[in-house]
Amino acid sequence: MSNYIGLFVGGLIATGVLTFVFNWLLRKVVKPPPVTGLLAANALSLAVVTVGGGIGFANGGPHQFGTTFLTYLLPQIIWLVVGFVVMRRRASTS
Repeated sequence: MSNYIGLFVGGLIATGVLTFVFNWLLRKVVKPPPVTGLLAANALSLAVVTVGGGIGFANGGPHQFGTTFLTYLLPQIIWLVVGFVVMRRRASTS
């Protein structure tokens, strides 16, 4: 059980940091509409952790992309919901 908690917390940290970095880069370089930028940042983050985790979880065997996608999907969805909540609050205060 503690293994799953560790994976979940690690997934929250990894996807959160990557989502923040990709969101910041997209806003500075591409300047997409807010919803498009949020979705793109979350998709890029999920892709990066899936590939990195798939190679890392392989442990000398075949790549485990399906396993890592499912491992990091819930933490990424949490950050997507947080992003929408923050975006809605910013829109309501302006």
